[in-house]
Amino acid sequence: MACGLCFRHPGPVGPDLLGGLMLVTLSMIFCLVSDPTQCQTVTPLIPDDQPLSVSNCSITAQIEGAKWVNEHPAYQMTRILCMAGKRIKSQGT
Repeated sequence: MACGLCFRHPGPVGPDLLGGLMLVTLSMIFCLVSDPTQCQTVTPLIPDDQPLSVSNCSITAQIEGAKWVNEHPAYQMTRILCMAGKRIKSQGT
């Protein structure tokens, strides 16, 4: 069975820290309701003044996921990934 909420370290690089909190990057996987094999990963840009940590990543995922599904009603959120380290701003969604 796949993990619905996974915390994953991307590699040997040390975690980003802000005030002692480990920063994380949120990625969400959405699949078509009509064809669950057709999925896409969405990594929202979170403002720097609202950093994600392990403790608030899943809550933020629920909020951001609801916004995305509202704009894309043919999809449902199937997985949340909270990965250690802050995403570089130049990476796409």
